[in-house]
Amino acid sequence: MPQAFSTEQVAHYRDQGWLSPLDFLSADEAASARASLAAFETEHGPLSGRSERSRAYLPFAWVNDLMRDPGLLDMVEDLIGPDISVRGQDRFGHFDHAPQPPTDLDPATMEYHARSAEVLREIVYQGSDTAQTKL
Repeated sequence: MPQAFSTEQVAHYRDQGWLSPLDFLSADEAASARASLAAFETEHGPLSGRSERSRAYLPFAWVNDLMRDPGLLDMVEDLIGPDISVRGQDRFGHFDHAPQPPTDLDPATMEYHARSAEVLREIVYQGSDTAQTKL
């Protein structure tokens, strides 16, 4: 039984592949998220085309908070079921020590994830004749 959507809305999503609007944030929460994005773009330029756009929950505390919002998670569960995982998320707690960003672009968190990516590259491409700079 759906928690956030009606049975008709879930059926529409399954038939059409989309559903809108998705009202899970209050006006103040939406304004705060928009202000956080605007502050980043004012200081660093547009987010589009930047590496931070991929896995944005790692460098941005506000995105990390959004993706864990109970209202959003209820909506996602209605549409795809209870087994929800963010790409790169550790479902089994093997990496619970990994820092969550306390602030946007927190240097310690960014460094941790950069080192983690480098170690992963070394493992994946060990013994490769070709140097790989990206996964």
